[in-house]
Amino acid sequence: METYPDETTARRAVRDRSVYAAYLGQGHLLCGGANGTAVTATVTTAFASVAHAEHHDLSVQDVAPAAAGDTRGLSVFYAAFGLVLAGYLFGMTTYQLAPRLQYRWRMASLAPFGAVGGIVVATIAGSTGFGALPGPLLPLALVAVPTGAAVGGTTMVLLRLSGSAGVSLASILLLILGNSSSGGIMPAAYLPGWLRPLSEILPVGTAVRAMQGLSRYPGLPRRHSVG
Repeated sequence: METYPDETTARRAVRDRSVYAAYLGQGHLLCGGANGTAVTATVTTAFASVAHAEHHDLSVQDVAPAAAGDTRGLSVFYAAFGLVLAGYLFGMTTYQLAPRLQYRWRMASLAPFGAVGGIVVATIAGSTGFGALPGPLLPLALVAVPTGAAVGGTTMVLLRLSGSAGVSLASILLLILGNSSSGGIMPAAYLPGWLRPLSEILPVGTAVRAMQGLSRYPGLPRRHSVG
């Protein structure tokens, strides 16, 4: 819980995502819709009780709304998930279609794959496409390109080390644990303690945070709380 000296400072904290919401008293709540519906529902429910105790109806002002093409705040998750799924399938398919390809050439193939996949995702989801991720195209692409390549490379390494079992290992690590800990649907702060560290190290969690910072907020995401 944070305390701010005035409304201007609290509003700025919500806008740059230092906090998820700020309660001003007398039923007035500032929130950021770009954090997603899960966060908005949590803070409005919590502070509705506070406002009721003060004998006020809760009045909510969204000072960091989601993009027009991303009304539910889920586009970052789906963009990252698409990159992860494509990278996983690419890494697996290279072994199926070219099992005898030299390892160095297999890894080298990640460069064109990552470039094409990243540019496609950034273009379609970004301001030049559906406008779901309204950040600048080039920085979004620079995040998306290594994400797909990292997932593809991890899949290839697991297949090389574990053989056919690498397919299951990659799917559990990258698709199941990676996407569930990404913070795309609900923030990492909402996750069980044992799952939170994965959000910091797996490619999808890193991509989600970077895309959120670029497309929804003027600065990089920092620590999260309620003001």
